[in-house]
Amino acid sequence: MKKYVQIAAFAFAVCLCAVSATSCDISDKKSNSVSIEDLTAEDLDEALNKLDDEYAAAGLEEEDNVITEAVTEPEKIVYEPCEEIKNASLNSGYVQIGNTVFRNGGYYTVADFVSKYSDKYDLSEIHLDEYLSVPNWSATITSLEDPTLTASVIYGQPDDTQIRTKVSECIVSTIETYDKSCCFFPTGIQALDYDAIMSLINKFKSENSAQCEYKESSDNIYAAFLGEETNLYGRTPSYTYQFYFDSWTLKGNYINFIPYNQPIL
Repeated sequence: MKKYVQIAAFAFAVCLCAVSATSCDISDKKSNSVSIEDLTAEDLDEALNKLDDEYAAAGLEEEDNVITEAVTEPEKIVYEPCEEIKNASLNSGYVQIGNTVFRNGGYYTVADFVSKYSDKYDLSEIHLDEYLSVPNWSATITSLEDPTLTASVIYGQPDDTQIRTKVSECIVSTIETYDKSCCFFPTGIQALDYDAIMSLINKFKSENSAQCEYKESSDNIYAAFLGEETNLYGRTPSYTYQFYFDSWTLKGNYINFIPYNQPIL
């Protein structure tokens, strides 16, 4: 490496001397030429010092760029349940994703959904002027506040007998995200231990006349709640929560949410 630096410095010194010579007002071209014999130890030392300065400056610039990138990297937002979701009932269909509360179960047309949430999410995947010729479709939306947060919007035709429906007239049935840390369900829950799940279900049954059914498995409880009111399909939806927990410790893991457009059977 040292030999390579010396060779580079030598070449650099030749260039310096050549530039210096050509800048002088000397009429004899021969006297302007630079040869190896013209170089002194002082020339080589000067070239080495200049190379050291350039290497140091380049290294400092690269380090500054790394520091700048580290500083500008966005921090992950930590979300908390808002009062609206804390006060919501398990059969309301409400869900909080990030800092925004949505309602599942078929209570928005796609046009209404876009109008209501376009200032909070990038909805560019939803094309209101197009037509849907399949029963359901899904689009990904991205939070304008937090670009790392995405959700899926599932919408479908209002009438199963229709061949096609304009997207703006379709009905939104589900808004969901796979990032469990950014999602809160009614009463502000994310995951519950087994005892807390049973307490929540029993409390709902004692305080509400709406139908509620549940079934236990080794690592989850499957609980369905009849909705509060008729949706745009003309039905009262039901909402199913799968409360998952550790089968050994009974500590809560996560919750899966499944909305349906028909009452509990």
